[in-house]
Order: sequence, then structure tokens, then C-alpha cells
Amino acid sequence: MSFREFNARAPIVVTMLAVVLLSLALFQGSTSSAHAAEPHTGGSSAPAETDRAPNPARGTGGASDVTKPRHRHNKTKRRGSTDRTTHRFPVAGPYSFGDAGMRFGAPRDGHSHQGQDVAASEGTPIVAPAGGSISATGYQPEGGGYYIVLSATGEDYDYVFMHLQARSTLVARDQRVRSGQRIAAVGNTGRSFGAHLHFEAWRGPWFAGGTAIDPLPLLRSWQGSSTGR
Repeated sequence: MSFREFNARAPIVVTMLAVVLLSLALFQGSTSSAHAAEPHTGGSSAPAETDRAPNPARGTGGASDVTKPRHRHNKTKRRGSTDRTTHRFPVAGPYSFGDAGMRFGAPRDGHSHQGQDVAASEGTPIVAPAGGSISATGYQPEGGGYYIVLSATGEDYDYVFMHLQARSTLVARDQRVRSGQRIAAVGNTGRSFGAHLHFEAWRGPWFAGGTAIDPLPLLRSWQGSSTGR
């Protein structure tokens, strides 16, 4: 090629080289942008399981998990009424109502006495004062010891028997009992300082909307069916 021919073709070669270099630059730029747009799917920057919001459906337990005593009260009950001809005194043996400290409302450590204590020898039979259904049984080591709750039929009362002798309970929850049926024995379990029956009467369900009342008038009205003073 002559010098004259080279000079004639030089502008064309330069232009072609410029086009090639520009194309390479554009290609490299598009490749970098594509890599930058790809999401990161691995490594320590991925969100952990513990970053998720807690699932409220799982819950953590609480008051709703607690099984509450069932009370099957007769809707036709006569409020506050008892028929002493069909009731039995709960202690089937010699007993005593004791002094003022054994009465309803007597002061206790942090609360007042919610029942009437009936002193009797340990092992003395305890009977149901009325027919009904056993709504609860249990044990309170720092309270009432072994206890039974009776929901009476035909009246708006729950009767509670506490400090029962260990292994003397003869009834179970939801069991039907008749007036005078033996259910347990006088004991000294729980927070007790001598053999006696702690007897409560509740107008309405026991600790489920009912109210504890002084049971002594009821006990006195049933006194013909046992021996005591």
C-alpha cells in the first residue's frame, strides 16, 4: 500500500476502531448493571427465623388455659330455701361449735373466716347435708387440706367441707349424692391445728359468682339429726 492510499483510508480505520471501542464500553456497562440488580440469596445477610413477627395464634398460655370447676346448678332452685326435714347435720357424731374464733367472720391472717368450724374427733363420719352433685374435690396443702364442694339440688347453695381426713373422701366430681350419704371423715389436713370440719355455705356457686354466708343458722336448724352442742 502506498503512502497516499494509507492516508486516504486512515479516517475510515479510526472511525471503525472508535465504534468497536464504544460497543465494548456499552457491553461492559450493561453486564455490570445486570449483576447489580440480582438479589442476594445466601450468606449471613439473609433474614433469620427469629426476625419474624410472633404468631398470635400460638399463644403463651394464661387464664384461658386454666380448667375451671364446673357447677351444675338447678335452674329451678328456690333461692335461700332449705327444708330442714330433708337435711342432715354434716357431722355424724359428737361435735362442738367451739368459741368465737371458730365463727364465720372471725379474723384470720390477711382475711376473715369464711365458714363455721365444727370440732369433732378425727375420723368422725361426714355426711351430705342435702342431695346434690359434687362440683369439686381437691387438696390445698397450705389451706383447706382435702376438701369437697357439694352443689345442692333444689336450692341455691353450695356446701364446702374442708380439712378432711386423708384418704377418707368417698365421692368424685360430678357424682350424685343423697342427703345423709357419707362423703368423708373429719380430719386435720392443710392449715389446721386440731381435728375439725371447716364448713362453708355459699349462696350461688363457690368462688364462681356466689357469696359466702354465715352457715351457723343452717347448722343449728339441722341439729336434730346428730349429737352435739
